[in-house]
Amino acid sequence: MTTQTGILSYHTESGEVGWMNESLKKMLETPYLRTIHSLEKKFPELYREVLPLKPGEHKVVGFQREGAQFKFLISATAFQTEDKVFKLIAFQNVSEALDENESEAWRKLLSVMTHEIMNSVAPISSLAETLHRQLDNSKSRVQPEQQGGYEDLMLGIETIQRRSEGLLKFAQTYRNLNKISTLNLSKVYARDLFENMYQLMLPTLETKGIDLDIVLKDPDVSVNADPNLIEQVLINLIVNAIDALKDRAGARIVLSAMASPQGKITLKVADNGPGIPPELIDKIFIPFFSTRKTGSGIGLSLCKQVMMLHKGNIQVQSNEGEGTAFYLNF
Repeated sequence: MTTQTGILSYHTESGEVGWMNESLKKMLETPYLRTIHSLEKKFPELYREVLPLKPGEHKVVGFQREGAQFKFLISATAFQTEDKVFKLIAFQNVSEALDENESEAWRKLLSVMTHEIMNSVAPISSLAETLHRQLDNSKSRVQPEQQGGYEDLMLGIETIQRRSEGLLKFAQTYRNLNKISTLNLSKVYARDLFENMYQLMLPTLETKGIDLDIVLKDPDVSVNADPNLIEQVLINLIVNAIDALKDRAGARIVLSAMASPQGKITLKVADNGPGIPPELIDKIFIPFFSTRKTGSGIGLSLCKQVMMLHKGNIQVQSNEGEGTAFYLNF
């Protein structure tokens, strides 16, 4: 995987930008910066980290661009020419590399955990089933005065059996995170994906009083993707949005697609729900983590893995009290 390096140099006193290479222009989608301070209006988070960076220092910083989250490794050096001191800042987009490393670490952990859970719980589930069957067969021999104890014992065994079976299913579900490795790619039109989602989710949406709108400026927008996996990603995102919109007046979900001038395609799932608290944004893609009381924490982790297999990514933008938008970038 090659990582392009963006470079920016500016005069330390006046802040005037002396040079900005094409790689950085593409990274920031900005054709020109007159001074380093021009960065503040466009990317305030990035500006706050770049300006105080001293020669020889480097750090990883995050910032948003059009709803998408990026992480840059920035480093600084200084040079002098014609009695003027300039600072040179190098930018490397490390979002993809960090995501891949994090994803691989989670895959290894999940593999070990699901293996240990299933090996430990399977015998318990089998033993509970055997005891339940034997106890049920002896029901006719239970004396009236023993009936209360018999029912308590049966309830206890049923509880052990139910919970162990639930834990096995839980572990099996997480094991699915590691099973997705190949794609059946084809040309998929966004309009077809969205129409399938509309037909599939319509009964639920009508029951809950939620409107679903499809916005397509270009009906021919398409992606090269595995339709089954991308549909599963969209289902997960829509189900999450439905849950977030529960009991909310004027509830609305919007599906849209757009193409950038560089040919990148983005599918967007947005809602006007309560939004996600800022302190939780960085955690929602972590396996096991869920903001829903009944959530398993697998949905968004699965979405992230699917998008990484497509050599893309998933980003989120959320404002408390206003809503949340997920971006599938291809």
